[in-house]
Amino acid sequence: MRNYSYLVSAAVCLVLMFVGSHWLYFTPTTEISIDINPSIELGINRFDKVVSVSGYNADGQELADSLHIKFTDYGEAIRQILENKNVVHLLSQDELLTIAVIGPNGTQSERILSHIESCMAGQKNAYCYSAHFDEAGTAHKMGLSCGKYHAFLEVQALDPDITLEEVQNMTMREIRDLIDEL
Repeated sequence: MRNYSYLVSAAVCLVLMFVGSHWLYFTPTTEISIDINPSIELGINRFDKVVSVSGYNADGQELADSLHIKFTDYGEAIRQILENKNVVHLLSQDELLTIAVIGPNGTQSERILSHIESCMAGQKNAYCYSAHFDEAGTAHKMGLSCGKYHAFLEVQALDPDITLEEVQNMTMREIRDLIDEL
């Protein structure tokens, strides 16, 4: 009986270690929202690896399904997204690209935003910014990615009669042109 207590203790420790490491690796600590018209969000863990990929409209879901970026470094994932033929085509048609780094104010979010800004420095029609998890939560409740929600708030501040449904299916270029008109 005494020998079994050591085995039980060891088994409990192994289970706790497995559950803890699973939580540590698979819990996103930062998100990256990428919007043109495909709206896609990447969940990034504390080790800078993509642990979730979500599309926030039909084009975004199609893009998410076509990519094989889960468990890759976020920089490689963004590179693959920007090299996707549909994204390249949209950017060549003067569409706008927004990339939001969503997370708490901390070193990981700031480091990721800085890295993305330096990578996007030569890209025309690309805008990067940071947002907090609260804003992303509200956006997701409305069925939008964080980038589209941020743009919707800009439009609504200029014209309170604009509805979410009107903005939801617009491209980022169409939204920005609407903001410029208003």
